[in-house]
Amino acid sequence: MKIDFNPLIVDIQEEYINFRKNGKGRAETLELIRNKYSGELQDNDDRLAVLIGLSLGLCNKNELTEYIAVETLNEITRAKLENKDFSANKKILADLAKVETCLKDKSVYGDEAKYRKVRKYVPDWQVGDVFSHVITFPRAEELGIMGWHILIYKVDEYKDKYGDVHQLVFVALCPPEKLPMDDEGFQKLSFLPMMFWGKTAEYLAQIKIKSKKTEEKYELSKIGHVSKINIPIDSCERNPLVSMPLFEKLTKDALYPSYEDLICRLYKDSKNRRI
Repeated sequence: MKIDFNPLIVDIQEEYINFRKNGKGRAETLELIRNKYSGELQDNDDRLAVLIGLSLGLCNKNELTEYIAVETLNEITRAKLENKDFSANKKILADLAKVETCLKDKSVYGDEAKYRKVRKYVPDWQVGDVFSHVITFPRAEELGIMGWHILIYKVDEYKDKYGDVHQLVFVALCPPEKLPMDDEGFQKLSFLPMMFWGKTAEYLAQIKIKSKKTEEKYELSKIGHVSKINIPIDSCERNPLVSMPLFEKLTKDALYPSYEDLICRLYKDSKNRRI
């Protein structure tokens, strides 16, 4: 059931399911989310979204509890009486009616369900590894970079709240005849800014790869390992957790890895800003 009149609903629902897939029990997960969103639970608007998200998360495997259901139904009643925006919005009212119908269906109630713990895939990337991909995206022709190498250099990694490992990388572009072959060549690379902040730029990007099959579809080849690089002098420090996601979700009918389009846009933006 898709209920998304408040983005928190989807976030809470996904968090509940992810915690359960990562080995947390039902009671522990509920406590974790209630503690994390304690501020939202004190807010009249967000409280409803948190409770609906929890309820729908529990309904995912028919493990809804009477306590959560009653708490959510009471909150829906209060919100409809007190929130004029809700009473005037037909879509929200229809969504709330769907939730009420679901929570009154006894088939979604039950004991704690079993979630098979997901085995996390972690690419064998070491800090200093450099990967290459030849760009063939049509827009590259007009930018003069068709056939150039996209170089991805791993600088670090971090593990998110669900246990997924994110690769932290810098990205460079170079023509095939200037592909670096040794440490000296790699240290001369000019990295591509991901975002500009006044007179400084953010160079750090992140990559999350969840399976070997996905990794292969990104068509990256390891070409070397560098112990040290020269960080751009205009680089600014930013929180790695909110760095630019370099890879989007793969689609079956895609002719090119989606990051080729992103690299073209970043390259064009970088050139325009530095003219």
